Amino acid sequence: MSDTDVERWCQANNWSEPRQLELGIWVAFPPGGVIETPLPLQVQKSKPKLIEDLLDFFLLTIVTTIVFAIAVIISPCFIEPIVSLRRNSLDEF
Repeated sequence: MSDTDVERWCQANNWSEPRQLELGIWVAFPPGGVIETPLPLQVQKSKPKLIEDLLDFFLLTIVTTIVFAIAVIISPCFIEPIVSLRRNSLDEF
């Protein structure tokens, strides 16, 4: 629902001071209430975040690929000394 739809619903049902939290949840003071309460779920129908979700997916994919590439590139620096050490210890026996 849009901001105006939520505000209209709140006015029609005597809820006051509606606001949207960072998580996308709408809260307001119910009639006679002193603590903010989440609005009913049928009012809270959120907009799909398709673009944000796709952007997050691509960003995560790119970062994962970069980290994997760096790990593959630098792994010989750590593996070769260990392999050499093992070969030397086996040659002694």
